[in-house]
Amino acid sequence: VLANLIDDTPHAKAKMDAGDFAGAATALTAFTQNYPGGPLTGEAQFLQGEALSQSGDTTGAAKAYLAAFSGAPEGPRAPASLLRLGAALGRFWRMRGHPREGLSWLERVLALSADDATTARGHVLETAGRLAHDLGQSAYAERLSAAALEVWRALEDQRGQARVLEVGGHLFDLGA
Repeated sequence: VLANLIDDTPHAKAKMDAGDFAGAATALTAFTQNYPGGPLTGEAQFLQGEALSQSGDTTGAAKAYLAAFSGAPEGPRAPASLLRLGAALGRFWRMRGHPREGLSWLERVLALSADDATTARGHVLETAGRLAHDLGQSAYAERLSAAALEVWRALEDQRGQARVLEVGGHLFDLGA
């Protein structure tokens, strides 16, 4: 599917390869507008979310992930779209003072996704841990932070590990 999408959107691929994520997102937006409801539209929206996320447009990425999920809620990208949407919205919930809403939403997203170690799952677990901490749920925050740390370790992501340890390390026994 991805190969067909990239073949149909050579400008998007060239822009992604060159690190021009904003340009790739624009090309993928054009694709979704030219082929609304098409069999590859959801994939294009998901990739648009990836490109927007890489370019720093969290709001645009969240909208693209939501569109990708909404267009195919049972599709193969549905769990990944929800995880990435949750990761994108995590900062909003924390900064705008909506920890209960955010944690509730992230719990549902985590329940719908596989337990595999992915970057998106690591971000969601990390954010859920922070939201639980903000709500004074220390034991739950500890479990979520420990799960996030496991994901980052499995991915050998040192930055992810450092974030969890920096922010939540005081919450749990590191088992050193």
